Amino acid sequence: MNNNFEFLQEFSKGRLFYCKALQHEDLLNENTDNRYHHFLYFRSDTCVIKFDDGSERNPSEGAICYIAPGIGYKITTEDSVKFISGVACYGYLADAFSSSCNAFPIHITLRPTAVDSFNNICDLIDNSDNKLETTNRIAVAFYQLFIELVFAQSHVVETKPAVIAQKIKQYIETNIDSDISVTSIAKQFYLSETHVIRIFREKYGITPKQYILKTKINASKLLLLDTSLQIKEIAMTYHFADSYHFSHTFKRFTGISPEKYRMREDERKQS
Repeated sequence: MNNNFEFLQEFSKGRLFYCKALQHEDLLNENTDNRYHHFLYFRSDTCVIKFDDGSERNPSEGAICYIAPGIGYKITTEDSVKFISGVACYGYLADAFSSSCNAFPIHITLRPTAVDSFNNICDLIDNSDNKLETTNRIAVAFYQLFIELVFAQSHVVETKPAVIAQKIKQYIETNIDSDISVTSIAKQFYLSETHVIRIFREKYGITPKQYILKTKINASKLLLLDTSLQIKEIAMTYHFADSYHFSHTFKRFTGISPEKYRMREDERKQS
């Protein structure tokens, strides 16, 4: 029993693994403790991270930021308690996690599953009973978070918002006959829904949802002109809830109903 207790003490002192929840004073002051791997979750896009090399980052709402040991930083924000959560780990085991996953010195991701892993760690820390089994579970959870970050990095080829918005536009156009939504786009590009909406609107002046509907209506015009499909069949093709929803949306974009549009175009062909 004593041996187990001594081993637990050695474990918790960081010779293998140690973790903690970050407080607001940890987030707003420059970090000089080189031991910690920091993971920060941002619930607002008003935060700015200033690093000791002079560079700055403005994470999007819903982002997870990883900062490796030895990198000094401070965060400016209106309310760190409201907008930022943080957890940190250090020790031989944490360093091994980082090394085995090829973790980047600084990385920001909007991958939703990374947030799930982060929240799991927070719950485990909040309910920790200081037993070795619990500490092991927290260590595994941190490892999963490392993996999530590296997996996200491997899927991000281009991070410029305008380029991502263009890729989203192309994705919508290519998959317009599928049940596409802002949620499915966010999962495809490993971004939060909020970030998808913001960068798309900044580049194109409309939301992704509006562009999806606009593209569906344009595609449905071709079916109205070139096929004899019924209205309800066209509605099903582009995943509208029903023919009424399709007709209502069509009229909102074009000013006339699908039936009148088909009739008008048929008359033009005959004249």
